[in-house]
Formats: sequence, C-alpha cells, structure tokens
Amino acid sequence: MLSEEIAAIEQDMRLLDGVIVAMQSDVKQLQQQLAKATYLMYKVYEHHTLLTWLLAANSFREAYDRYRYFQAFKEYRTIQIQLIKRAKQRIQEKYEELKDLYDKKQQLLRRRASEKERLQKARREQQRLYRRLRRNERRYRQQLKAYRQRLVRIRKEIDRLIREEIRKSRLRKDLIYKLSAVFERNKGKLPWPVPSNKGIITGFFGKQKDASGGIIFNPGIYISTSKGQRVRSVFNGKVTVVSRIAGMGKVVIIQHGRYRTVYANLSQVFVKRGDRVKALQPIGVARTDPKTGETLVHFLIYKGKTAVDPLDWIAKH
Repeated sequence: MLSEEIAAIEQDMRLLDGVIVAMQSDVKQLQQQLAKATYLMYKVYEHHTLLTWLLAANSFREAYDRYRYFQAFKEYRTIQIQLIKRAKQRIQEKYEELKDLYDKKQQLLRRRASEKERLQKARREQQRLYRRLRRNERRYRQQLKAYRQRLVRIRKEIDRLIREEIRKSRLRKDLIYKLSAVFERNKGKLPWPVPSNKGIITGFFGKQKDASGGIIFNPGIYISTSKGQRVRSVFNGKVTVVSRIAGMGKVVIIQHGRYRTVYANLSQVFVKRGDRVKALQPIGVARTDPKTGETLVHFLIYKGKTAVDPLDWIAKH
C-alpha cells in the first residue's frame, strides 16, 4: 500500500541521516589529525631543509630513522587525504541517494494526494448519481403505478363495452354460428390491423412482468407503427361500438359472430356504429402520444366475453 511504501522510505531516510552524520564526524576527525601532523612537520621544517635535518643527525642510524619517519609521514598524509576524498565522495553519493529517495517520497505523496482527490471526486459523483437515481426511481414507480392503473381502467372499460355490446346484440343464433365458423376457419391467417411491414409488436398478450417485477395483464397486443398510419379491419364484420376511452383515444369494436375485434388508441375514426366493413378496409388512424411521440395500436380479439391471444389469429410475417 502507498502508506506502507512512504513509511519505509521515511525509515530509510532516517537511517541515511544517521550514516551521513557519522561519516561527517569521521571526516572531521581525519582533518583534525592531518592538520595536527602537518603542523608538527612544519615546525620541524621551519628552519631546516630535509637534507640539513638529515645531516644534523648524530649517527647514520638516526639519519636513517629520520628519513623513514619522513617517508612514513608522507605516506600517512597521502592515505589521510585519500580517505578524506573517499569519505567526501561517499557522503556525496549518500546525499544523492537520500535526495533521490526524498524526490520519490514527494512523488508518492503527490500521487497519493491526487488519488485521494480523484477518489473523493468519484465518491461525490457517486453520491450525486445515487440521489438522482433515487429521485428517478420514485418518479418511475409513480409512473409505473399510474400506468398499471391506466391499463386496469382500459381493460375494464373494454370488457364493459364488450359485455354491453353482447347484451344488445340482436343477431340470430344460427347467423352467429355461421359467422363465427367462417371467422374460425381463418385462424392464423388474418391480416394485421396495420401492414405487417409497417408495424412491430411491442406488447404481448397475457401476464407480463414490468421493469419493477410486477405483473401486468394485457388482454391484447400492442403494435408500434409510424405516425399517421391507417388502421384497418382484419375481417368482414359489423361495427357495433365506436367510443372513446380516457388515455386510449378512440375505440372501434367489430362483430364477427361470437367473435369481436377491438381497435383501440385511434386518433381518428372513419366508421360509425352499424356500418358493415370488409377485410382491409381502413377504419381509423393510429394515435401518437403527444408526450412520448410513440404511435401504438392496441389490438384485441374476444370470443364472447373472453379475450384470446391475437397472435394465434393473425398471419405470421
């Protein structure tokens, strides 16, 4: 970890500080010793040359000892000077090493500060995002709740229209049977309420899970199409209901014996109650939601009072 690396570098720096202090002390002692020895030799040479000092000896042995002493002093002085130079060089190397470690430590500190700043910035951004998501989640849940309630109202209203239409129906039973039989023979072959190349199914029949995991029951299918698209009858029949449902635009119900096809979410209607229509005859225009810009057709098929899956009835692509 970065903190451990910095602690290790600081420890090395303290050790190097101790080494440098000790080496500086050694150098100082060597310099003092050399200065003292040089002073003594200066006193010896102050009034004599080396040759005079040697000739002044009382014997050859003494002269030889004086000469050896002089040579030893020269060697000692040379060694001392070399030691001082090496010590100074070592101190310089240690200083450079210490400086390099210090620079690295500063870089690590700057990097740590930069990383800390980035982490704090990321944490602040994360908190802002979390708050925004919480707000959006609450708004989305409210919208989803309203959407479910709207679907329930629409389903109930369509069911009510179907029941009311069945109650008012005056077709003879034999005629209902014949019309139903003809309709049933076309199961899986009915055309789409919009041309199949101009629509795509975006909502399926039955129980569906929404984004929150809740269950929504859809009694029909949703077909997304282009703005201004005309909607057509999928089979010959009689218009028995032309109405309006809040939040779902206009609705047209066409009877085919016991079966009824429902076309909801229309902005315009071209037919009226009692009109007889043929397959592929335009009956209205798909409604475009002014808020979302989405154009949808809600298409349903009922057998009596029971909704059935339109995908079992319309032709495949």
